[in-house]
Amino acid sequence: MTLIIIGVIIGYMNIFNRYLLSVIVSFLPIFTVFNPAMAADFNILSDNNKLNPGKIFVVDIKIDTAGTLINASQAKIKFSPEIMQVKSISTNDSVFNFWLQEPNFSNTDGTIVFIGGTSKEISGDALKVLSITFISSGVGENDISFTDGAITASDGTGNNILVNANGVHFTIVPAGQTIAAPTVKTQTAQSANPSVASTKQSASANTAGSLSANISGGSNPSNSIMGQRTVLGNIVLILTLFNTVAVSCFLGRFVSLSGKAKINFGR
Repeated sequence: MTLIIIGVIIGYMNIFNRYLLSVIVSFLPIFTVFNPAMAADFNILSDNNKLNPGKIFVVDIKIDTAGTLINASQAKIKFSPEIMQVKSISTNDSVFNFWLQEPNFSNTDGTIVFIGGTSKEISGDALKVLSITFISSGVGENDISFTDGAITASDGTGNNILVNANGVHFTIVPAGQTIAAPTVKTQTAQSANPSVASTKQSASANTAGSLSANISGGSNPSNSIMGQRTVLGNIVLILTLFNTVAVSCFLGRFVSLSGKAKINFGR
């Protein structure tokens, strides 16, 4: 008798879960809502972006968290190797204390990449990630810009909260030539069309993992795979809650019927 009741309960739960899951998934866009308060920017900064050939200059990669606590970031940066070359990358005074991918560069491809994190929560409007020393090697104009990036919120979900990736424009001309004032290039995470990998780490174990999320095609970072992963976690929680209630109701009804059966049998 007990096995029959358990079988009925499991069958009911399977049917119930299918209907409940279909209802919740139909409302998934409603639950996947971006919190506009959680937003952060990448900024490439330089004291001098009007240069002559052969000049050494430094750019800083910084993060503005807009008050949000973060714990990791990563980026791929592009530059023109025809008119400038990287001499070195420094992580001195960086807010990150460990690196899943050490900052490295290619003067052939014109790229710089890194994945860094910290074992604590950090926030600020000018968090220094690293400094890059260049030398101007030719004449022309060049944008040092982001082609890929993520800034991870320290909220237990690993959400990517990158909104803007602000590059910088350089003009390199022969010595003595007058040039117009440079402009700063601003690039949103959507227009940059990056394939983003969110990272998060455990402070106690001082380790980190990487989770991929695509925010291309004009979508919002909040609608990344990481955002939906949180919603699915909530769905599992809801299913568990309803299953617990269902089992309790069935068991309560079973006990009630069993009690009545025993009384009738005794009579």
